[in-house]
This record gives sequence, C-alpha cells and structure tokens, in this order.
Amino acid sequence: MSSRGRDLARTSLWVMPAAVGATAVRVTDGTGDDVDPVWTPAGDAVVFARRTDATFALARVAIGARGDAVAIGPVELVAEGPVHHVSPSVAATGEIAYQEIDRDGSRSRIALRAVDGSVTFLTDGPRDVTPAWRPGGAQLAFARAVERPGGGRDYDLFVQPLDGEPRPLVDLAGTDESGPRWSADGRWLFATA
Repeated sequence: MSSRGRDLARTSLWVMPAAVGATAVRVTDGTGDDVDPVWTPAGDAVVFARRTDATFALARVAIGARGDAVAIGPVELVAEGPVHHVSPSVAATGEIAYQEIDRDGSRSRIALRAVDGSVTFLTDGPRDVTPAWRPGGAQLAFARAVERPGGGRDYDLFVQPLDGEPRPLVDLAGTDESGPRWSADGRWLFATA
C-alpha cells in the first residue's frame, strides 16, 4: 500500500515484480482508503480492507499477468456493514478469516466468511485481532488482549482450530504479540512483539 499520488493519510494498493528496478503498477483507483492487502493462496487476487465512508469493508481485486503487463480486474466488495472488517486472511478453500470491529471500538472478534457468503464467528472477543490461516491446516493464529493480574493487559498469540476452542500459543507478560504470519510450509509462525 502506498500514498503515491494521494494525500499522505490516504493509501491505494500497488503491485510490482520482486526485482531491483521494477516498476510499481497501481491496483486500486483511490476512491477509498485501501489497507491490509493479502494474496489469495492461488496468487490470482488480493483481498484487502477498504474504507469508503465511516467503516472498513473487505474487498477483492483480481490481478493477473498478461505478458510483461499486469491485468487488473474490478474491485468487488465481499463483506461490508455497519462494523469494520479488517485484517483478512484467505484459506486455500477460499474462506476468509478477518477481524470484525464494532464501530465504537468496544469489541473485536474473529469472523469467518464462507465461500457462499455466510459468516460465523470463531471468537467472541472482546479484543481478538489479526487472524492468519495456517497453510494446509484447519486452524488460525490470532492475537488476543489478555487481562493481567493487578491490572493492565497485553496481546498474546493464540491458535484456533476450526473444530475447537482457542488455545494460548505465546504468552509473554509485558509484551504485545500481534500480526502472526505462517511460513509457507506451516511449520513456523512469525509475529511482531
């Protein structure tokens, strides 16, 4: 994402080959504020969060190679409503896990949008953020705010199997872990701390 050609507080999505001296191509048109881009596992589209009014919705744009050029499809909204939809992660099956935030910021939980468009909630919050699908598996990693004895809270990493309850994965008091990302083989989990 970049604010090229826009006000510094506004962003569009761009794509470019991973090569020195490559030229970036604008993917989104700048009518919204586009953030949190992730590739689909097939690499044929990007799912992202787009703010057009007071809330963020999830959107998708097809991106393909056409010789040395890039073919960009229209932006399609895939999840919108009176709440924020951010931090998408796309499974190989096409399901999208994302963070749903109440408009007033009082609750954030992990939602799952099935291919047919139905939505279920994997967690109830109140502060669950940044889901990431594990490649080849039916589980997600995410960060959760944990209340600490004596007051205060910090974010720890959890793993959520689709058929069970979330379990703590990294619990380091006094630090915030977030933004989990799995390695391509699903053996390693990276996060900020």
